[in-house]
Amino acid sequence: MNKIHNNQFKMFLSTQNQLNQNASIWSPMQRIVACKTEADELIGLIQSKAEQSNLKTSVTQQKEELKNTIALKTSSLSGLIQVYASDTGNTDLINNIKISASEVTQTKDANLDAVVRNVCTHAQQNQQALISYSVTEDTINELLTLLNQYNQLIGVPRSLQSSKYAKLQSIDELFDKANDLFKNKLDKLMLIYRESHPEFFSAYHSARVIINN
Repeated sequence: MNKIHNNQFKMFLSTQNQLNQNASIWSPMQRIVACKTEADELIGLIQSKAEQSNLKTSVTQQKEELKNTIALKTSSLSGLIQVYASDTGNTDLINNIKISASEVTQTKDANLDAVVRNVCTHAQQNQQALISYSVTEDTINELLTLLNQYNQLIGVPRSLQSSKYAKLQSIDELFDKANDLFKNKLDKLMLIYRESHPEFFSAYHSARVIINN
């Protein structure tokens, strides 16, 4: 990738990360979910092309950032459940879900799904009681969405070779498709959140800015 590509790719990753962190807002809209999936595929294929050329990308950093986000949200959810369990004298529940952010971060990829999903499952099982502890369905679904995103990222780009974009042979073609997807679809779909979620809308567009360096 050339310098222009590198700067654009950093923007793609920044935007992808912003969407990942706010999945609870946009995930109810199926059209956005479909476009986000396409964007993930294109980003993965760009990574693949870069790796085939023995060029470094920012994907490793993006993967680390996503895992850190998952770790923070998992430990926060665990903490809220622990308070509920302590209030109700449920020591077994505390023992089953007690985990820190650093422990999640240090968990191997092969085991991460089970660790995070365990906390989410216990949250779902006690969801009604946890409402007063600020644990909602959206709280749990957002974490599960991030986990699914991380699972998709593991093994990329091999898992993306069967995607509809796999036939594209050049980096330029992939960047053209990705830029078109963001500009003509996702950017326009995000307009629906301009008034209902202004902070998310602003953060999304800030992420879309290409920083030249």
